[in-house]
Amino acid sequence: FEIVTRQASQTLAVVEIDSASLHELDTWPWPRGYYAQAIENLRRAGARTIGFDVDMSARADPTEDAKLAATIAAGDHDVVLPVFMQPQRRADGTQALAEIQPEDRLRAGALLASINMVAGDDGILRRGYYDFPSAEGVRPSMAAVLSGKAYVHSGAFDIDFGITRASIPHLSFADVLANKFDPNGVRGRNVLIGATALELGDEYAVPAHGIVPGVYLHALSYESILQGRALIRPSLLLILLMASIAVFALDRDLESWSWMSLVARHSAVLAISVGAPLIVQRVWPVSLDTSPLLLAQFLCLGRSLIGELERRAREILRQRFFNAQQQALIALAFKDNSDGIIVTDAAGCIRLCNERAAILLGVKSLSGAVGSSLAELVPDFATYPIEYPKSPGGKGVPADCFPIVTDYAHGDQTLEITADWTLCEDPLVRDVQGGHIFVYTLRDATARKRIEAAERELRDRLVAASEAKNLFIHNMSHELRTPLNAVIGFSEMISSEVAGPIGNEVYADYARYIHEGGKNLLNVINDVLEVTRLESGKAQPNKESVDLRQLIERARVNSGTAASDTTRSFVVNIPEGFPPIVVDPSFFVQVLKHLFSNAYKFSLVGGRVDVIASLGTDRDVIIEVGDNGVGVDKDHLRNLTEAFYQADPSLSRKHEGTGLGLYLVTKYLTMHDARLELESEVGKGFVARIVLPNVASSPPMSLPQSAVS
Repeated sequence: FEIVTRQASQTLAVVEIDSASLHELDTWPWPRGYYAQAIENLRRAGARTIGFDVDMSARADPTEDAKLAATIAAGDHDVVLPVFMQPQRRADGTQALAEIQPEDRLRAGALLASINMVAGDDGILRRGYYDFPSAEGVRPSMAAVLSGKAYVHSGAFDIDFGITRASIPHLSFADVLANKFDPNGVRGRNVLIGATALELGDEYAVPAHGIVPGVYLHALSYESILQGRALIRPSLLLILLMASIAVFALDRDLESWSWMSLVARHSAVLAISVGAPLIVQRVWPVSLDTSPLLLAQFLCLGRSLIGELERRAREILRQRFFNAQQQALIALAFKDNSDGIIVTDAAGCIRLCNERAAILLGVKSLSGAVGSSLAELVPDFATYPIEYPKSPGGKGVPADCFPIVTDYAHGDQTLEITADWTLCEDPLVRDVQGGHIFVYTLRDATARKRIEAAERELRDRLVAASEAKNLFIHNMSHELRTPLNAVIGFSEMISSEVAGPIGNEVYADYARYIHEGGKNLLNVINDVLEVTRLESGKAQPNKESVDLRQLIERARVNSGTAASDTTRSFVVNIPEGFPPIVVDPSFFVQVLKHLFSNAYKFSLVGGRVDVIASLGTDRDVIIEVGDNGVGVDKDHLRNLTEAFYQADPSLSRKHEGTGLGLYLVTKYLTMHDARLELESEVGKGFVARIVLPNVASSPPMSLPQSAVS
């Protein structure tokens, strides 16, 4: 009610018989002529119906009663007088309810309405009434009569205490009697006159509003009926059904739930239990009982907690059994371990050992050596006493140098010894001397050492063979290049007919074939030698700030095909003011040359090769080389950067090449901390994208936007 509030309808005004009126009129009970005068003043102000929450049953001064009776009769049944039920003792001593009506002469021309209100068992009044049974039949309530809903509904309803009491217009009776009020406050409104003074005792405890005078309870009942806010309470069966659903949703075993899930579910049910009645009561005149839902949730939570405690108790028992089992397994593993294990205290006294340690050290038995000094039992065995902070002059190995791994030569065997230490915090072993224990693990490393020596020898041989291979390729480069240069040079002279015409064009064709084949062979050899140079790690980039357009032009000329082929378009698109880039010019020209050659090689005659440059975030430079050629199947894309890989490995393939181009590109880009991205679909062309991170220098240069050739 404090959250879901609404204003009064402004169709009812309350005339309060308050403390100020009692003090001003200085008498009680008042002469009924006061009420007659108040009725006349209210009628003149335009009030519609005037109801009284004042007892009119007793006889008073006849003159005053006559004034009131005449005033009531002069109206058109616009005055409502109160009727209430009151217990009375019968002649036989039993109690019975009797209807108390106004004095006889006052009833002529007046409407009668019940003003009974019944509090709950806890003393809090929550319910209003459409009517009450009486000896004359069903008697409508004051609220029903004033609202015009008399005999439309019957029975009881819950008052909507969310209607703000302060929003109900009210006047002081003394002001009405003296005609000192604004007529607009009652014009066209119903008026209810009743006591609000504390000394008259007509007060009730209600929800939200605290202690409320009875006249305002009738006013709130009136507003509830008039605004359609006479609250309905669902049946107990429906509430219990909702509680059962909550139990079903929450009463689960915690082993299948996490605590976060449990909290989330209970929070959701709690939110529904509290939020749903608020929403329902705001939209419809329905008041839901939430206590069964909250009780069900509390019981489920209690059961879950008890179940969790039981589960944890079982888990503790299982853990204890598991620990005992683990201790037994550890003891068994320690005893039968293939490694020798020796445990000593800080003084080198043996606390624990296994038989394998005795075998590796050549000692007949260590089983009876517990308590003996390891240094005396095995004189040449290296021990590592800890250097204690309390003994500045003590010698040994500092604690932060552990664990120590060393080799121990024992005859023709090599033992690998691992020494480590730990601080004893368990009360069962806290009495160990020095408060520390040392653990020595002994392992026969003879066979492994031999294998490692053999592996080192083999590795040395492989390194020597690799160096010999590189030396051979380096030495043979001159031997291969010299004759190839001669073949290419002389074939070029023949094909160009430098010494005069050959006489037969066939020889010129042959010479061109020799020239082209020699150049191709030279390119292959150069690529292979470049791979060798890069893999040797001797090639290092020499970066400088260069113009990207100049690099593209150099790469195009060096690629040969891109410079001489006129059957395909070569389009360069660089934005206006594109900045220089910081790269190794010679390496980057090779990158672009290989990409241009591939684009021309696999594009169609009459096709197009596009070179597009753009700036990414953080001064990254993105360069795309694309063609509209045959494309590559996606299954081959991830392998294209491997050395000697061919998407079409058959001898009858249409395009020549060693498969080293993209491999070299990736090597060059790796030196620049850059990456290569490949995109392609069969029949839709191929795109190679270079992403150079943080290489754009500043300020940018003024360059033309694009060029087409």
